[in-house]
Amino acid sequence: MQPRTASIHLNGPTGTVILDGQDISHCIRGFTLTADAGDIPTLDLDVVLHEADVEGQALVHIPARTAELLTALGWTPPAGYDPEAAKPVPSTWSEAARMAEALKDPANREAVSVALRTEARVNPEWIREFIRREERLNGGRPYRV
Repeated sequence: MQPRTASIHLNGPTGTVILDGQDISHCIRGFTLTADAGDIPTLDLDVVLHEADVEGQALVHIPARTAELLTALGWTPPAGYDPEAAKPVPSTWSEAARMAEALKDPANREAVSVALRTEARVNPEWIREFIRREERLNGGRPYRV
């Protein structure tokens, strides 16, 4: 593996990790930096990824920010990869209703909570825009939980 240029700036509870000139802070949960005398340090990144168990076929969507980080680390997207084409979108209202029921199921509460908290941390503008859309659909009235 080829060495990369890393800059780490920690300031209290937050920090910035820059890899080869690109800020990847929004793509990681944490990191570990280790070094032995005389060796190049090793930076282990804890990348933000959502985990799922799937049986059968599934469309795989890699968010643009994750794809950017993976590409910066040397990942080559498969031939024909189109980040827009793979987005999981319900094709019918009944499918959307089934998805909503699954999300509301108490058995899935922790997974839904982790996914929303992670997405809000990784991409806070997404959650803000989601709430704004809901308010618009609600006739401009504030969205209440």
